[in-house]
Amino acid sequence: MQPLGISAFTVTSALGHGCAAHLEALLAGRSGLRPCAFEDCDLATWTGTVDGLEVPLSGRLAEWDCRNNRLAEVGLSQDGLTDAVARVRKRYGAERIAVCMATS
Repeated sequence: MQPLGISAFTVTSALGHGCAAHLEALLAGRSGLRPCAFEDCDLATWTGTVDGLEVPLSGRLAEWDCRNNRLAEVGLSQDGLTDAVARVRKRYGAERIAVCMATS
């Protein structure tokens, strides 16, 4: 197996948006968890909810508006990721670029 080069990355979670927000939260020992606020959940539990996703997608993406796609848009637009993708696309071509996203 050949090594896979990672040329750019970012992170979005309940700790915040972007690498700097995550580093700050981790160094401060701050958790992103808070009591569950789901209206239809009677279970006393904690959740990690990403803030700042209130604005709907617009333009050509409007028909796919949902919380998950808003989260993807936020992630793709921080820490210079959009510019990094444009650079590697120009150098290697779109077919050699992968965006890996995960959730717990």
